[in-house]
Amino acid sequence: MSSKARTFITAFLRGLSDKLFTAGGKEELSPYVRYHRSRPQGGTLSVTDLTGPLWCEVQFDYGLRKKHSKNGPDDSGPVTITTATSKTIFVDQEVVAVKERVMRRGRSVHKALEREIHPRVDRVKTATEEERWALRLVNLISSMLSLLDTGRCREMQVFGVYDAQLIVGIIDEVERKSHPEGLSRESLVEKSQSKRFKLHLSDTKTRQRHTLPPVDDMFPGQMQLMLYHKLVKDLLVTDFRPFWRDMGLDLNRPLSQQFSDSAGLSTLLPGARKLDSLNDLWLAWRDVVDMLDVVDVDVTLTVVYRTRPRRRTDKKLDIREHETSVDPERGTTVEDFLSGFPEKEFRFTNSWRDWNNTDSRINVSQPAEEEIKEDSNTEELSEEGHLGELAKSTVIGKETFQMDTRKLDTHLKSILDWWHGRRPPKGVEPPLMRRCGSCEYREGCEWLEEQVVTQ
Repeated sequence: MSSKARTFITAFLRGLSDKLFTAGGKEELSPYVRYHRSRPQGGTLSVTDLTGPLWCEVQFDYGLRKKHSKNGPDDSGPVTITTATSKTIFVDQEVVAVKERVMRRGRSVHKALEREIHPRVDRVKTATEEERWALRLVNLISSMLSLLDTGRCREMQVFGVYDAQLIVGIIDEVERKSHPEGLSRESLVEKSQSKRFKLHLSDTKTRQRHTLPPVDDMFPGQMQLMLYHKLVKDLLVTDFRPFWRDMGLDLNRPLSQQFSDSAGLSTLLPGARKLDSLNDLWLAWRDVVDMLDVVDVDVTLTVVYRTRPRRRTDKKLDIREHETSVDPERGTTVEDFLSGFPEKEFRFTNSWRDWNNTDSRINVSQPAEEEIKEDSNTEELSEEGHLGELAKSTVIGKETFQMDTRKLDTHLKSILDWWHGRRPPKGVEPPLMRRCGSCEYREGCEWLEEQVVTQ
């Protein structure tokens, strides 16, 4: 059976199951069909989509419903959501406001960290699906050039396929480290028969409290990095051209001159082959991967916890917080980062010329998910403001852990079952009900009411 036939059959069977989910006797489309097929890049799930529910699947579900409800935050009167059982729940807007401020402070730290390496923003317009995928490859190539130049890159866009599901994400930081340790700087660009480097993945999370989170609260961040590990490792070895052909893309379709100019294809890898098509960029990507001289992705993963700058207005509610990732996939509120956003068309501006210039600063654009919709009462942070926020932030500690493929597979199968309507969402277990204290849906939460009844 061809890969195209397998993909079609898998999608067909998934479509059937997506239409069979019922809750409280009410038939309802799966979350995947309701919220993702309508996106501009329909058919994809983000890493946040797959790991965010680990905090509380019921809160995640409620957040999606609020984001896509007609009774939104711009309507007058209390904001409500309607659950799968047709129950109406009022959303605590005071908690939402506090969370928005908290997330802004966290992302300002993240933006300052990113701007230490990548100070400039460029935008690219894409007109076809081939150009959208070409832009992903341009950004991947640029990330690799940053690794070759400085040994680090931030905001690395990645993608991959798991169980016929397309997954996209943005990794906080990737480092290229010697393997074994001890290789000199002079040997970085030399070729040899054996690969001599590993890629190390890390994520930065901010906390209001100057302590590391409880072990249970670290689990979502662990799964997030494990999924990134899988995506990066697959990107280094997988030929995605059959996948694109199955999607109906023409790999040899010429890229428009407008795209070529705005994406900087003429200076991306001068002296190499022409970059006139998606296939050309794929071959260029493989060339750059070979230049990296990477043997593997490090199985040791790292989460860095930093303090989040806090203003007086953030103290109006003493809510229990979970550690908030400053993952650029996330938005300013729970429902924003849970539902995700259309992918921004942007590009890294570093090129081969930058890599050969040891004094250059690699320039990277800012993803759409990093942009914050400020209200009239919140000032926009300047570049100096972001750096000031970073100066106020200190490292609390680091958590290192090992890649666990079996644990990741178990989680992915479970969460995809929920996304595709094969099971209902699960709330927090009784030992973790402290999380409910910071939830804007706690008044009326069906899961919480069930737990009270059963106790």
